[in-house]
Amino acid sequence: MLFVMGACLGSFFCVFAERMPIRQNFWSARSQCPHCKQTLRFYELIPIVSFLSLKGRCLRCHTKIPLIYFIAECLYGFVFFIICCYPSLFGFPLSTLLIWMTSAFILSMIDIFYYEVDTWLLYTTTILLWINLYLGHAHFNWISAGCFLLLYHLSKRWSFIGEADLFLAFSWFPWLTFTQMFYLLWCASILGIVYYVYCMYILKKHHIMIPFIPFLSLGLLFSLWQY
Repeated sequence: MLFVMGACLGSFFCVFAERMPIRQNFWSARSQCPHCKQTLRFYELIPIVSFLSLKGRCLRCHTKIPLIYFIAECLYGFVFFIICCYPSLFGFPLSTLLIWMTSAFILSMIDIFYYEVDTWLLYTTTILLWINLYLGHAHFNWISAGCFLLLYHLSKRWSFIGEADLFLAFSWFPWLTFTQMFYLLWCASILGIVYYVYCMYILKKHHIMIPFIPFLSLGLLFSLWQY
């Protein structure tokens, strides 16, 4: 049941991430096929089930539905199930984990859709996360905060990381141990390299843009699990 609930939330957050940056109505406007613009019926909007039953295609124009929607619904459903059932595995209260992973999920989807970050959403989720962490008496790690300052200084000198990724690091790093921070960066870097190699040698792309926030988010999940 928790997985189903998480998949439904994941579907809504996908719509939110797709419409929020371009300021479209994400609450009451009906979902449409991105190709033929036909309004989708209720049985075409059931998370996971609709994608499988329709074989990943629009019912009317038969255009392929982007696989990312199916993956996102499954992934958020799984994460929601795990953190609700076993929050002790991640070292933080359930409310903190839900805010943290949900904000990471939405920011990741925006990065996938637009290769950018909605700064208003990034600032808002950071404030909510920090308030929750403070009220939950979470430990502020000064060593990790110092590592962020070093990363910030190096990035300003050599410009190897975007400003949005830097702010995300500022949002997350001080609440992680040095080991967790290392796991996060190691996991995100490995995934980013694998994605780059896949695009370069399998898809044969010559101009590759990497949405790095999804890899940082998966690294965050892995680092919290290593708590």
